[in-house]
Amino acid sequence: MSKTSWGKGYATEAASVCVDFAIKNPTVKLIYASADSKYAGSLKILEKIGFEDKGMKWFDDTNQEEPYYELNIKVEKR
Repeated sequence: MSKTSWGKGYATEAASVCVDFAIKNPTVKLIYASADSKYAGSLKILEKIGFEDKGMKWFDDTNQEEPYYELNIKVEKR
């Protein structure tokens, strides 16, 4: 996303739509997410839309340890 789009809520809106879509799917029970810790705004978005910080976890796809978040959508009331 271009820096001119930062801070306008687009990422929050997109993430919320994804969570809402998952909530409507009866087979999805858990969503997990991570972001590079140098992107504090991304981590803030995860917390804002209801993800719970579970600590750090190693990710093979990025080859680094990153903050790890979970959202149990069967418990979540939205």
